[in-house]
Amino acid sequence: MLKNEIAILLQGRFTEETINTIECYLKWSIAENIIVSTWEGSVDSSMKRRLTELGIHIIYSPDPKYPGYRNVNRQIVSTYAGLTWAKCQGYTHLIKVRTDHNIENLDSIIREYKGVIDGKIVAIQSQNYFKFPFMINDFIFYSKIDNLLMLFDAELSTSSNGDLGVGTRLYNLVSHFNNERNLYNDNPAVAEKYLLFNYISKHGIEVPKGFKRQSILSLYFINRYFQLINPKDVNLKSEKKYFALEYNGPLQEYLVTLEEKRMKFLLKFVSYYSLDVLKKLSVHFKYLVKIVKTFLYK
Repeated sequence: MLKNEIAILLQGRFTEETINTIECYLKWSIAENIIVSTWEGSVDSSMKRRLTELGIHIIYSPDPKYPGYRNVNRQIVSTYAGLTWAKCQGYTHLIKVRTDHNIENLDSIIREYKGVIDGKIVAIQSQNYFKFPFMINDFIFYSKIDNLLMLFDAELSTSSNGDLGVGTRLYNLVSHFNNERNLYNDNPAVAEKYLLFNYISKHGIEVPKGFKRQSILSLYFINRYFQLINPKDVNLKSEKKYFALEYNGPLQEYLVTLEEKRMKFLLKFVSYYSLDVLKKLSVHFKYLVKIVKTFLYK
């Protein structure tokens, strides 16, 4: 009989910081069942030894040939493997977190939302899921294992949207300034959106076309099947530079940085082609001056 039927699954790329995160989690009584799920070759021998000493079980999955846009395929493969193993061990519920995040109040989140996880999946609310339909952050997924298996039982993404060429990036940048479109609205390859589309299809619901219809369905579906946590209630530390524990929360920090990246790219793109156009115009202008002079001084 398991002492605790809730398992904690850390999924993703393994680093030295992940060991420190695990050691923090092990201080809690509820964190006696920690699983690490990653891909082959991501854990070196010294890290393996330390994990063994800590009593942590590691699951290795083959690294997908195509990792997918923002590693969605890696997330699908390694999370599903971890969920399957946990269920075979007799766990009934699980909280899935990322290896590059240290959620300092994860223990209290597990306890606080234990009463709702049979019928819903607990996740962190995105910045604005009306503006970004079907967007739920993948920082935490907490529920019955059967619900999470349904979420991650998805075909691997083969979308060409994952190959962000200049055309796609420019489309994303320009569409950001249109109220009817946004970076994520027409891109189902985004990891969080890809997973949610899959979960919606498992409930026999077809996603409609059109931003407004999608927004309405998104609000209904997320409220029906998810319990969202306010980002301000999550004490998150991350290896990623664009996260910071400020008053407006880590998600806002991420979006601000993403916005800066988009603007830098747009400015570079515009300045490059503007210079090119000006050069061509200057050449034409020189010819025009010559023609005018010819007519004037005949």
